[in-house]
Formats: sequence, C-alpha cells, structure tokens
Amino acid sequence: MVAPSPTDVPTEATPPVSQIDLQPEDLRGVIIRFWHPWSGAASETVRALVEEFNLNNEWKITAVPVAYAGLDRLEEAVNQALQNGEPPDLVVGYVQQALAWDAQRALIGLDAYVEDNYWGIPADQREDFYPIFWEQDIVQGRRLGVPVQRSAQVLFYNRSWAQELGYHMPPVTSQQFEDQACAAAQANQRDETPDNDGSGGWIASNNYAAALGWIYAFGGDVLQPTTSEADESVYRFNNPEISDAFTFLRELFNAGCIWAPEIPYPETEFANRLGLFSSGSVMDIPYMERAMQRAGSDQWTVLAYPSPAAKPAIASYGPSLSIFASSPQRQLAAWVLLRWLIEPPHHARFVEATGSFPVRKAELVYLEDYRHRHPQWAAALELIPYARSEPAIQSWSKVRWALGDAFTQLFRSYFSLEQLPAMLNYLDLTASELYLGAEKSGVFATPTITEGATPPATVPVAPSPPASPGAATP
Repeated sequence: MVAPSPTDVPTEATPPVSQIDLQPEDLRGVIIRFWHPWSGAASETVRALVEEFNLNNEWKITAVPVAYAGLDRLEEAVNQALQNGEPPDLVVGYVQQALAWDAQRALIGLDAYVEDNYWGIPADQREDFYPIFWEQDIVQGRRLGVPVQRSAQVLFYNRSWAQELGYHMPPVTSQQFEDQACAAAQANQRDETPDNDGSGGWIASNNYAAALGWIYAFGGDVLQPTTSEADESVYRFNNPEISDAFTFLRELFNAGCIWAPEIPYPETEFANRLGLFSSGSVMDIPYMERAMQRAGSDQWTVLAYPSPAAKPAIASYGPSLSIFASSPQRQLAAWVLLRWLIEPPHHARFVEATGSFPVRKAELVYLEDYRHRHPQWAAALELIPYARSEPAIQSWSKVRWALGDAFTQLFRSYFSLEQLPAMLNYLDLTASELYLGAEKSGVFATPTITEGATPPATVPVAPSPPASPGAATP
C-alpha cells in the first residue's frame, strides 16, 4: 500500500485565537446600556433588534436600549453621564461627537475588536463595507466608531418636466444644470400663471451639506494644509474652487434661475413645479414620494451635484456606534451587540425603517423589495461612488453652521458678488477661531483674497448656536 502524502492527510482547521484576554463564559449575564437618538419606526426597529439579541445570544448578555429625542438630547445626556462617571456602554454619535468624548479619554479604540481573529469582523466582511462609510470613523489611524447610519444631501430632479422642456438626460455638468434650471425658470415666467413667476430652476437650500456638495462638485475642500506643519490642516474657505462654486450659484440667482424661499422642506413646492431641482436628504425621499403622489404623475429621480468637470459629488454624513471605556467584560459585550446590529440581515431592517443608505453591499440582497418599492432610493444607491465625507474634525460640529449661514447670505437680495471674497475671508477667520480657539486663531488671520477680486467691506457671518445634527438631516 502506498502511504498517503502529507497533502493527502486530512487536517483539522486551527481554531481562531483571540487577542482579547477574555473567555466566552466571562460574558455570561453581563448587562449593558445602549443609548441612541432614534424615535418612531427607527426606535421600534432598534428595540425589536435588541430584544432578539437578548433572547438569542449564546452568552446571555442583556442589552438595555434607551432612546433620546435626537442627537442633541443624547449628547447632553452623555456629557452629564460622563461627569457622573456612568456613561452608557454603546452609544450613537457623529465622528465630531466621538472626538469630543475621546478627548476625555472616555472612548475605546475599536481596532483591536474589529481585527480580532475570534471576536472581530473577518477581513472579507470588512471589505464589503462601502469604503467611504467605513473609513470615516478612522481619525489619525485610530477607529472611534463603526458606521450605523449614513445619508447624503442630493438633488431631486423632475424628469417629466425636464423632458417637456426638451431635456432628455439629467445634467452631469454645471453648464447642463444651468441650461435646464434657466429653462424651467423662463417657462414659469412665460406661462399664464402669475403666481409662479420668479420660481423654477433650483429651489435653493441653506443646508450646509448642500453647500458642501456644491464645493465638492467644483473640486474644492474646506480643509487645506498649512505651511507650518505638513500634517496639520485647518479650514480654508477662501480658495478658488469654493469661490468658483459660490460665484456660479450667485450668478444663477441673479439670472433668476435660482429662487430661495424661506422653506426648510420644499417638497410641496417641488411637486408643484416651482422648481425643476430641489435639495434634500436621502432620508427625505419617502416624504418627497408622498408629495409627488399628491401632486400628480410626474416622474422624478435623485442626482449628485453637477460639476464643471463632469465629476458630480454628494456630501455624506451620519452617526456611528462607539463604545465607552468600562470593564473588559462590558466593553466586549458592547462590541458583540455592535457587531450583531450591523450584520446584513439585521441592519437591512434598520435601513428600511429609516430610508438611509446601507453601510455594506451584503445588505442589498435583503433590500430587493425595498429597492423595487422606492426607485428613487435605488437611484440614490448609484450615487454612493460620488460621496465624500464631512471633515472628521471636532470643530466641524460648529463650523458647519457658519458655512450654512454663509450659504444663506449668498442668496439674499442685498448680497453681491463683490462681497464674496470678504464673506469667505470672514468665514476663514470664524472657522479658525472655532478650530484653534480665540487666543490662537490670529496665526491664520491674514486675509486672503481670491485673485482678481477687489476686497470690499467685511460681510459678517455669525455662526448659529452649535448643535448636533439630527439623525435624518444634518
């Protein structure tokens, strides 16, 4: 008989070895608290998922979900709990909030949990996450969270009306956007309905994420490297790309191709053809669906923000799951719950309840029916490759409101393009102060003027009171 070769001898797979110094039995009976900001269907879905976890997890971990009325209230509760020394185990927050908590040495880095051979997320599953969402919570090489909810500001586009105007393809470039927006505004001006005069085109938004979408589409960024340290970045709004984006929009406003009503959610106006384009969150799609159904039978879709170079963009955002430092047993139990919540069949249920993006491609098999019932949401999925994240910097929680205020002024009747360099310069100063503190911001206070512009009097841009973004719309 021929002896089997070494390759013919069956071998047992080596069980994965954990680098976390705990045994599964150490988790038995551990109780953890999970704080989140969701209400309505989202909260009910989360509660149902946690109840299933409690009933089925083999370690008999008990998770207690606590819902707060939005991220602002949740942040207040967390800050108070940190003062009392009793923070939750698992929490939902934006990366800016995570950075603030981490500055107090309150959060744990999740890299060791993510990469653990036994408890972690296998490499092939990590690669299944959309990179733009997966990488957003990594700051200076350290993972502070794992994505649980992502959305983006997009353009709503009335395809039926565009076709009546002679346009059979959605705009990809800024010039195509201008042509279609101005054609719609002229159509409303020339029809026999005086009530819609002055409307049409793009219904302007003062949402900072819409401003960021336009900035990204024009190839810009709000963070620029300084000359003092190669790895240091500060805000730089007064740069050619942002100036070009804002100039483009203001010129369209001056031409009557953009109108700026004082309406935060213009679903009805868009549905009634008072705008060929409107802005909103991916999570606003269900509301727009209902508005369009009430108004008639127009076909519509969602688009990225058009670009001069045909490189559209959207600004994505959303909260993640983070773990507060506690005992090794509670930290690992919180990680086990986190990992369970983002498993594709579980997270897909959360996506359906909120209308947000999936965070990994494997969820799509569980969302086929949802995609069929919500074609505009399905169209939004195709925009994920165009997504860019918000700045992963703590001061962005305040600076974003200053950007929103500046974007509001851009469409005021008293504003002129001659004031744009001063407005962007003032925005730089405001952002530098919020980033560095008033005592240090002077180092970046040298005014910078866009080439070819005459510096006018400063246009004040007072930032709104800082507040954390809501779960649906930033």
